[in-house]
Amino acid sequence: MFRAGLAGWQEGWLTKGCSLNTTVEKPGDGTAKVRVEISIDELNKQYDGAARRISGRANIPGFRRGKAPKAIVERMYGREMIVGEAVEKMVPAYYEQALKKEELFAIDQPEFDIDGADSDEPLTFDKPFVFTATVPLRPTAELGEYSAIELTRNKPEVKDEDVEAVIEQLREARAETVDVEDGAQGLKAGDIAELNLKMLVDGENQFGENSVTLSIGQNGLPEGFDMQVEGMTVKEERVFSLEFSGEHTDSAVAGKTAEFEVELLRIRERILPEANDEFAKLVSDRSTLRELRDQVREQLLDERETMEQRRLESDALDALVDKSDFEIPESLVHREAHAMMEQQVQQMTRSGIALDTYLRSQGLDQDSFHDQAMEQAVLRLRRAVALDALASKLAIDVKEEDLDAELERMAEGYPEGERDAIKQSFVEREGQERLSASLRERFALEALLEAINIDDPEATDVVKTDQGEQPSDGDEHEHSVSKDNDT
Repeated sequence: MFRAGLAGWQEGWLTKGCSLNTTVEKPGDGTAKVRVEISIDELNKQYDGAARRISGRANIPGFRRGKAPKAIVERMYGREMIVGEAVEKMVPAYYEQALKKEELFAIDQPEFDIDGADSDEPLTFDKPFVFTATVPLRPTAELGEYSAIELTRNKPEVKDEDVEAVIEQLREARAETVDVEDGAQGLKAGDIAELNLKMLVDGENQFGENSVTLSIGQNGLPEGFDMQVEGMTVKEERVFSLEFSGEHTDSAVAGKTAEFEVELLRIRERILPEANDEFAKLVSDRSTLRELRDQVREQLLDERETMEQRRLESDALDALVDKSDFEIPESLVHREAHAMMEQQVQQMTRSGIALDTYLRSQGLDQDSFHDQAMEQAVLRLRRAVALDALASKLAIDVKEEDLDAELERMAEGYPEGERDAIKQSFVEREGQERLSASLRERFALEALLEAINIDDPEATDVVKTDQGEQPSDGDEHEHSVSKDNDT
């Protein structure tokens, strides 16, 4: 068994006018086994062509290139070499013809298995030549009854404390940091402390020799650390022990006891601006604190409505996947998983994080990292294949005006005079086919949400009366948003 090379794949003239005897077996794993049988008459033609090709590139005494008779070529190079030349050219060419005949869409190079190739006897063309190509196919999905999917739209809410939390974040972002005079006050939550800090685990200091600066209350150290250092004054030293949780993300310290040696060098206090009308003008385009709170509430509600819409889309797509059957080649899953792993490693590298450090923090090793990527790759591929199958079923087509509208949307945040250049930049960077594919997926997802049953508590209930459809005046009737679709 061997993998196909690229040479000869486009040699359609080799098989022109030839009728193939082919059979296809699909084992259900996203691959096809294509069996091709070539007749003796056709083999003789291929043999003669191979002899001519050898003659055309060989220096045979007494003959110009390409003019030596077949018998002379056989005498000089042997029938086995001519058969090998024929096989090398004709197998990929016949394979391509077999794919067209059987209407198969291959996504990767095949593996060829030639009958008799493993024998000690040389290949001959004395009987029909048979080879089998095992090839991964474009993944397919058989969609289930997606119109039966039922989901509930949750009502996004914004509480007063949610708004105040954002106001507090805005105050924190504009806080001033000032030094606390020696002895003026002890260390407290929210202060920024400069420390000489040793954290000994199994006798090894987990910090360097330099001083560290950290925020009391938000520092990632074991539970109890902040309580142990609160009240310290500058130049004070303390020694204490704490135990890391067994569930700690860093396996090097999980479940272990750490000995801490702390010397406080400096305290800085954060002074937050007062939340008033002047503060509102400073951080927004609003004139009063009340207007700022209203703006924050509106933005939070928009964000949560968007998040709820994304959740519905994700749940609907997962439900479609659960109801469908897939044939996805293992080779494609491996390729997707390795691409995801490579992308993740590149992101960590840009952030200055070593892979080993990340794996330890997640409690993973190389094998489990790979297994995790494989699981994610299967889910990602199933989602993509399901959307593609749905788009095909519904004959979703992306028109030129759809692309234009999408480019307008993408460019609308830029100055008007720059938008044409921005749109051209998007096309050059993403490619029109990629943009079209992305839109097709989006349209398919929108169609899916229209086709399923979504229970929406916020929608107005409609009941049928003698006067036609009327809004209901109570909670007697459950309401769902649905659209019939031929599934």
